[in-house]
Amino acid sequence: ELYGIPLFEQLVVLRECDLYHHWAPFCTSSRKLAQLNKIDVVAWFICGLPLFGISRDACFRAIGCDSMREDGSIMLVAEGLGDKEEDNVQSAEGRESSDENGGNDRSNATYGNSSDFAPKMQSEMSGMIDSERSTEKRLTDSLSSYLSRDSILRTIQLPEIPTKFGSGRMTIRSFQGAIDVLSPTSARTRIVTNVNPNLQYIPQSLIDFCMKKMCGVLLSRLQGAARKVLKDPIRSLHARRMREDVSFYQHWLLPKFES
Repeated sequence: ELYGIPLFEQLVVLRECDLYHHWAPFCTSSRKLAQLNKIDVVAWFICGLPLFGISRDACFRAIGCDSMREDGSIMLVAEGLGDKEEDNVQSAEGRESSDENGGNDRSNATYGNSSDFAPKMQSEMSGMIDSERSTEKRLTDSLSSYLSRDSILRTIQLPEIPTKFGSGRMTIRSFQGAIDVLSPTSARTRIVTNVNPNLQYIPQSLIDFCMKKMCGVLLSRLQGAARKVLKDPIRSLHARRMREDVSFYQHWLLPKFES
């Protein structure tokens, strides 16, 4: 939770994708590829660690859902574009497959080797787990078909996949965020992501550790950028963008906060 930073300024920072490289950690360049609707955007960014010669770019489509009248929140959903195997993206799927198999083995050990469950109960629980996984997969596939396979995306030219040594394209399987209004001067931001950086020779445990730390830094920097909008509205790039895009910020978004 962050006090003193209203939801309005956080939305400005999130919506202006071409300014991500001014505040997001390790982001060196960003560009808006298309504005499909008021809160429906296609964008590209690149991030990396120059000292280690590692960089990854990503293309994504993000859609916002206005729930201000229902529960005083804005929900965000995003998915990567041009980052699947069919797009010739080199991934670490082999390692992930072994991890997933290991996870399944652990799951079987938990339910199959316990003497506390009768065989019938084990069978019912296995069926419930399979059913939940099937339902989750259908929902994921449905969302994927809308976000990343919409026919309008064929009209948008995505940047080429980087081919330099140490570079590549990450896979954004899903991004889900929610910004809740707690009071006129405070808001709570929550973000859940499923991202594969496609790093072939780095241990998965190290990747997981770094990604968790990066998410925390990302939230902190996002809120810091929103704070700058309030502190320095003259020189702030986001405040300048608010003044330029009057039709969205003043005529469309601001009335939602005043009602």
